[in-house]
Amino acid sequence: MYSLATKYANIGRASEAEGVILEVLSFRAARQRQDSDPIISGKRILAWVLGDQGRRQEAEDLQRSILETCRRTKGEQDDMTKTLINDLSLTLSHGDASTEQQQEAILLLEQISDAWKTPEGNETEKSLSIANNLAVAYMKQQNRLEDAEAMMQRIIAGDRSLHGEDSDGGVVYKSNLGELYSRQKKWEEAENLQLEALEIRERTLGKDNLATVQCMSSLGWTYGQHGRFQEAKKLQLQVLESRIRLQGATHPDTIHILGNLAETVSKLGEMDDARKYARMALGY
Repeated sequence: MYSLATKYANIGRASEAEGVILEVLSFRAARQRQDSDPIISGKRILAWVLGDQGRRQEAEDLQRSILETCRRTKGEQDDMTKTLINDLSLTLSHGDASTEQQQEAILLLEQISDAWKTPEGNETEKSLSIANNLAVAYMKQQNRLEDAEAMMQRIIAGDRSLHGEDSDGGVVYKSNLGELYSRQKKWEEAENLQLEALEIRERTLGKDNLATVQCMSSLGWTYGQHGRFQEAKKLQLQVLESRIRLQGATHPDTIHILGNLAETVSKLGEMDDARKYARMALGY
């Protein structure tokens, strides 16, 4: 039943996914302990679904609760405990996270940054994923950009060693490195990486896919930071249309791109449109 909920969530039917999980948890609660693996797994999926709906505080509270349960019953070195640490860090480091939340996310990820390497110290799929989350968290702190770049270079090299060029994970890592280069004002390097990532996504997944939309959003952000506002506006309008269609008008990702678009068009002097997008972001 959890797999059904996951399928619902993956196609944007989060409320139905939540209903399935709650039904299963209610059934299991009458028959199993709250610290049993099936109930912990169900609550973990529920937290992910809540976060995907933008209900981040509910997701965070649930993640803290089940993480405490795992720490108490399984210990710090258990794989589920470390997985829940990663889950919580991702919730804490969302786009509108406070400085305190971002710093807590970094501390959590640093605890598990090498946890899934092989005994010989080689990278695995899981270790690269955790390292990428840490690199992105570093990137959001202006004083940790060099740490972020070193981590991203490690990740790209590790992914290439495991999968060769242009793997699914490698596209994500290149796009993230492109965003980092934007923050460092390395405009040409940033654009080249993000254009490459977007081209691969469009070719392999199509334009109507959230992973492709995220690559497009990152490139639009880079153009805006570089002062190329017309190019940024064109991409951001496409991202907005896709976000509304795929995630809904009130999803936090849609609100975020509305804010970016309002800022972009204001810099083009299009103040009526800037006010329109700002009002849409505020919900009126």
